[in-house]
Amino acid sequence: MIMKASRTTEKVTGQLLTLVPTLLSPGSQDPLSFLWNGGYIKAWSTIPGTTESMECIVIVSVPSFLVEPINPEPTFIRLREDINSDDFSEIQGGQSTWQVSHGTLQAACELLWMKAVEAKVPLKSIACITPSDAKAFPY
Repeated sequence: MIMKASRTTEKVTGQLLTLVPTLLSPGSQDPLSFLWNGGYIKAWSTIPGTTESMECIVIVSVPSFLVEPINPEPTFIRLREDINSDDFSEIQGGQSTWQVSHGTLQAACELLWMKAVEAKVPLKSIACITPSDAKAFPY
């Protein structure tokens, strides 16, 4: 007998992490891994009733079946030569952070896309985010 969890209407709400790719090694097109810089993705939002806008942290809500753990690994920023440590100013103490390999992040994205297709999630319901710093949103 195969047990399969039923789809629920539960949602998960959270922030998108700002990930910094490692510097490319010679001859490589993809970074080996991505490191969290301690920040969250921000986007410009119009202030209601005005023509002004302000930068805000993006908050997303998704159906719980579209959440996939990736099990990041701890790493020490100062011991790495494949990153620019200036990109990690938001980390308190500037010592350590989490990293996830390019392959793991790619596999998680492919799995989530497969789940979305299987569940017939309408493309219009998938948020399109334009971050204020495009290089901070590689996934």
